Amino acid sequence: MYTSVPFGELLRRYRAAAGLTQAALAERASRSRRAIAELERGARGHPRPGTVWSLAGALGLDERERGELERAAQVSLATSESTDARSSGLPRSISSFVGREAELADVVSLLRGNRLVTLVGTGGIGKTRLALEVAHHVEAEFADGARMVDLTKVIDAALLPQAFAAALGVREEADHPLVETLSVHLRERRLLLLVDNCEHVLEAASTLVDALLSASDELRILATSRQALGIVGEVAWRVPPLGMPPPQASDRELTAAESVRLFAERAASVNRDFQLTADNVAAVVGLCRQLDGLPLAIELAAARARLLSVDQMSWYLGDSSLVLRARPHTRADRHTTLRATIDWSHALLSNTEQTLFRRLAVFAADFGLEAVTAVCTGGGIQLAEVIEPLAGVIDKSLVVTSTQVAGEARYRLLETLRQYATERLRDSGEDATIRTRHLDWLLAHLRLTDPVHGGPDEPAWLARAALEYDNCLAALEWAARTPAVAERGLRLVLQLYRYWLINGLPSEGRRWGSALRGALAEFDAPPSLEIAWTLTLDSTLALFQGDYVEGLRLAQAGLAVAESLGAVADAAEMRGIVATHLANQGDLLAAQVESAAAVSALR
Repeated sequence: MYTSVPFGELLRRYRAAAGLTQAALAERASRSRRAIAELERGARGHPRPGTVWSLAGALGLDERERGELERAAQVSLATSESTDARSSGLPRSISSFVGREAELADVVSLLRGNRLVTLVGTGGIGKTRLALEVAHHVEAEFADGARMVDLTKVIDAALLPQAFAAALGVREEADHPLVETLSVHLRERRLLLLVDNCEHVLEAASTLVDALLSASDELRILATSRQALGIVGEVAWRVPPLGMPPPQASDRELTAAESVRLFAERAASVNRDFQLTADNVAAVVGLCRQLDGLPLAIELAAARARLLSVDQMSWYLGDSSLVLRARPHTRADRHTTLRATIDWSHALLSNTEQTLFRRLAVFAADFGLEAVTAVCTGGGIQLAEVIEPLAGVIDKSLVVTSTQVAGEARYRLLETLRQYATERLRDSGEDATIRTRHLDWLLAHLRLTDPVHGGPDEPAWLARAALEYDNCLAALEWAARTPAVAERGLRLVLQLYRYWLINGLPSEGRRWGSALRGALAEFDAPPSLEIAWTLTLDSTLALFQGDYVEGLRLAQAGLAVAESLGAVADAAEMRGIVATHLANQGDLLAAQVESAAAVSALR
């Protein structure tokens, strides 16, 4: 019978079975009542071996029960490490922060005097980079530090609370809405939250940010968005383009201008011979004006300094196919400028680099070389040749190096560039093929020996799942609206079940199980063991949430599907899970009948 549960839930069950209150267990184990409460909620990270030993003794556990508690603690440790890999404080930028000294001082001052500051501006204006610099600057002023919530990875606005919970290390609790759990977690903390890229879930982000600020007087939020959140008390601060030199500027003023400094530094990073001189500074200023002072556009242009002179860059950008006529610099114009710059950068890629760039759009978060090799090769890119075009798009600033995890480099596309690559992938006709490869790679990469019970490979698997989780969500979203691969999507749901259970994300797990089963039902897919097991495992997630009636219904539905398929062993195990649900509802006689039937079926 399935019994593996998170450490906190297992501790709570053993305590209840022993007839002890949290205070009584705390006294027996020489711990505080608060420590017991936090362990049961999963709010204290992984328990230390000495703590586990003390608790087992205080509860009077036998050898089997003690071993079960110790294994749950080991899984908790792996989960804590995987959570750190997924989201830990504030990310560090690899490139230097150039200019923006006045803006940095302004936003820091605003944040010290206001609880919600939103940096507003068009794509490519540098909102995220400035926000990160501000957050690093003031992080030490907050007793509980700073955390970043990246909303570009949130596909469904309904799952916004889960994104905040993941960033904060908060688990869902039975019988409590996640927003309430988040509010309780933040109530006594002096913390800075950097909430990045709110625009595509603006209404939901506004509602949640407002609720969290109302729950905690010590919480400060620095947000970035293409438009303000519209919350009472919000200070919306529009991010300007990088500074340009004034008319009739001296040579010193020309070289000191922020946009010129950024271009010069980035150009020198790809071409050691590049220097600002009296001969080229006017051309650099002209190019930066042509690019409207947009940091992303300037970086894309500077990445070509190894191949092109500044005059050549300016000529390419002024070509008739990419006309950038003199005009008032409105926000819409800046968007046009950025699009033209990306078009130009893309046009100068080799055919192989263009193919790789658009295929990388399927990765919703960062990715490693193994994933690139599995997903993006074939159809014009040979397996042995993938490193060269990958290095090419990195050198040209279309892909950035993100982090190093366990000695492996990770890469990512900035959101503006990923949106562009997505358009190119869709236009190429390769979209379905590459997304199917992406889904298949995740299925292979995250295969767990026993997705129901876990196993010896579970700790390493949890770390892999944490790294690829946002990519999994993108694959599931696509599978849920693509009937041809919905069955494969359901298999990925099964493989992620342990991740959702151990990380305290039952709502997310149930949502995806239901979505994929619904997709299969739309085209009358026949019953399958995958459907039976997702129903059954959803029932366990429902039990974790305290949704006992629905949990029993789901378990019985899963059992019915397995029996209709004649899957005797699977049905027997599912019948044991039905018995667990019945026992939780106090129907011990019915639970005994189901347990006996499960044992009998296996004889």
